[in-house]
Amino acid sequence: MKGWHKNAPNLFPIAVLVTGIILVQGCVPQAPDSQWEAGPFGALGQTLRARMGAQDCIGDLVGQISESRIFDHIAALEFPRNTAESQALASAYIADELTAYGYEVTLDPVQSSENVIARLEGSQTPERVFVLGAHFDSVSGSPGADDNAGGVAGVLEIARVLAEVQPASSVEFVGFTLEEVGLVGSRHHAEQLSEAGADIIGMIGLDMIAYTCATPGCQVPFFDIPLCINVEPEGVSVGTGIAVLGNDASAGLLSRFAVAATTYVPSLEFVTGQVADMGACFSLTRRSDHAPFWDNGFEGLLITDTAEGRNPYYHTPDDTIDTLDLAFARQVTQAALATVALEVGVSCNGDGEVEAEGEEEVEQEEGFESEAEEEGEEEIGREDEGEGAAEVDGEFESEGMGQGEGEGELEEEATTRPKGKTAPITGCPTAILMQDTSFANGLEPLRKIRNLFLRSSFARRTVIPVHYSN
Repeated sequence: MKGWHKNAPNLFPIAVLVTGIILVQGCVPQAPDSQWEAGPFGALGQTLRARMGAQDCIGDLVGQISESRIFDHIAALEFPRNTAESQALASAYIADELTAYGYEVTLDPVQSSENVIARLEGSQTPERVFVLGAHFDSVSGSPGADDNAGGVAGVLEIARVLAEVQPASSVEFVGFTLEEVGLVGSRHHAEQLSEAGADIIGMIGLDMIAYTCATPGCQVPFFDIPLCINVEPEGVSVGTGIAVLGNDASAGLLSRFAVAATTYVPSLEFVTGQVADMGACFSLTRRSDHAPFWDNGFEGLLITDTAEGRNPYYHTPDDTIDTLDLAFARQVTQAALATVALEVGVSCNGDGEVEAEGEEEVEQEEGFESEAEEEGEEEIGREDEGEGAAEVDGEFESEGMGQGEGEGELEEEATTRPKGKTAPITGCPTAILMQDTSFANGLEPLRKIRNLFLRSSFARRTVIPVHYSN
């Protein structure tokens, strides 16, 4: 090679090794019962494999999330919801909407109110359940548009889009009551699931997802606290992105959210936060409905705009729909949908596409690339970026939802394909070879080398952080 120093080390073997590692990660079929990895490149590789096969329609699903429907839901719930009567009105609205989408709805009494529950049954492992929830109560005197009619709107939109989809595992949509007085509804539900020995894949709580601010200093910045919380990236002082919080046991789910969001909603900015244990070292991380799931041994994430960390109308009469950024709420809802769809393994129709519901053509958000038009290396590069971010143990402390403390913990990671089968592989440069299991097994030593590399301090120093406008 021109200009190469004669005494320079020969890097050709290293290049071959790195290429092999990439092929092993991105193309070799995993063992039939393998689960998503939480480590660097793990979630990315698993996601890429899923997308090469049956998951091509997730981009179509994401495109169906409607900003106008989110507006309608928030407007319908924009009234104080702190009494038994007002909470009954809110729960009836949620139940009616879910029923209209074709779900069978259960009203589970909780003190003077009730949780609203609907279930999308899985076709292959229905006993495995992913929980998506949002609380529908508010504090006294506040119409609670951001807190938390917006979160409820997100859950309802995801329920609508998934209603005609066939997932491998089940999804449970829950409207939690009495969050503002101590996470009562979510604690009740998480304890029920734990006592029943439910196989919970994970949980996402949407709590305040619709307020943004772009003036430097409008967002309370968050920073790492040694041995307590890791934030990635630190010090963000504008409120143009969403915060995603998990505990140590939920690190895998947090990583997979980062991959899903970066892949399917690349224009969404986000900060990730990972808090130690159950969040006792930083009590602000326990202020919403994810916490009871942590405490009961389940993986759980809080997705939030950080409440009073950004929104000056938090818990006031001015928390109204006219203060919200509904395009942003749509993006957040899209990212949550993509995560849930990957976690439960949605199925598409014969041609790998999901048909849009009804006559409404939901306009695709500017900057969003549908999965139906994958762009090869550019797509993979974007995912690599998102995956790296999650790997930095990025952490963010959610600021402000309910008054009381919650609960939560760990749970096994979700598979995206039925037990005993491997996802079909298409589009991979070594697809034919990789379908040959003897060839794949022959590359197992490279996989082990890759794992050693990914556990090294060098790998941790070179992961790519989540993108965020500062």
